[in-house]
Amino acid sequence: MASRCRPESPGSPASTYLGVCRTGQLRKRFDAARAAIGMAHVHWHDLRHTYGSWLAQSGHPLTVIRDLMGHSSLAMTSRYSHLAPDHLRAAVASLPGWERAGKKSAGRTARKAA
Repeated sequence: MASRCRPESPGSPASTYLGVCRTGQLRKRFDAARAAIGMAHVHWHDLRHTYGSWLAQSGHPLTVIRDLMGHSSLAMTSRYSHLAPDHLRAAVASLPGWERAGKKSAGRTARKAA
């Protein structure tokens, strides 16, 4: 009987939250799952990228995404920043008088598009 995946020791990086298998076990299970659903074109890294993308789209800070994904720098994690522009909008919206200026701009943009 195959051994089950088990969590790593406390204090280890992101895999603590997810639980891990030995590399060979994980690879065999992933390959079997891909074959079972007919998606041989899906690779492990595709899932990893989706995980990072969903974290960014959920509004988590890049530092949290970096830590969960095990990136050594924010430069690596910054590839996900374009997926979460809401924090940029919120920062600009917090400026005094921005709400009024934003409505004027939105009206001009709408008229140009029409």
